[in-house]
Amino acid sequence: MVSLGLAGCGKRTTQRIPLPQLPVFHDHVGSSPPTSVVLPMLIRELEKRGRARGLSVAEIAETLGVDRTRFIHIRNGAGRLSLSSVHEIASRFPDDSTIRELLLGYLVLDVKGRRAVSQKRTDLDEGAREIVNNFLRDLPSRLVAGGGVLFIDPSPARLAKVLALIEETVRARGVPLLRERAASGLSRDRRMALLASPVVIVDAVASLRGPVEEVLWRRLEAARLTLGAWHVHLDAKLPPPLDSYKQLRLPPFGCAPS
Repeated sequence: MVSLGLAGCGKRTTQRIPLPQLPVFHDHVGSSPPTSVVLPMLIRELEKRGRARGLSVAEIAETLGVDRTRFIHIRNGAGRLSLSSVHEIASRFPDDSTIRELLLGYLVLDVKGRRAVSQKRTDLDEGAREIVNNFLRDLPSRLVAGGGVLFIDPSPARLAKVLALIEETVRARGVPLLRERAASGLSRDRRMALLASPVVIVDAVASLRGPVEEVLWRRLEAARLTLGAWHVHLDAKLPPPLDSYKQLRLPPFGCAPS
């Protein structure tokens, strides 16, 4: 459940409505899963808060979007949290610093290939590559925080390379990602998939239209990570919801980020 709503005169208010569930990661296979310190601590803290509210194990599991059996498997180290559960926990404990730190720690350990961009050869300049490296280094915390990130540069070709490298690296780390054009019409199934995906990249955001715009609003209010690129005049006014995105301006060619 996430905060979301619509009101008259173009204003958006808050109400609790369900969003589609994210894909569930498979349990570890093989003889034994890697030892995790963070996940048992997180589960214990969640159980402590649930018991304080008088909830049973099944009810605590339900708040995470899993059934009792899967919850017990996770608690016993035989499973992992899905990104759906991570988002659900983050939305239920927005001001609980202990829970948010444990979520971040879990993602830091769980997201594969925590090192920054691979060192294989690309024709991306050093300044833009450093922006990408910094973004990917912070990927676990960005997955917890959610929201929108807008990469800004006058060169469409340069922005395309930046997003392509981010897409390749995020997928290589095992994080599901979808990509969509801002002006696309959406089928119901595609819309639901875009709402559920942990990461979405939107191309050509200057041509943003109704169906994708509504997806961006809902992802923003659900605190799910959405990336876009803006290559029109740098002083042009950003339309909502893009005006609330964090802006990452690429440095001029030959310059390092400030």
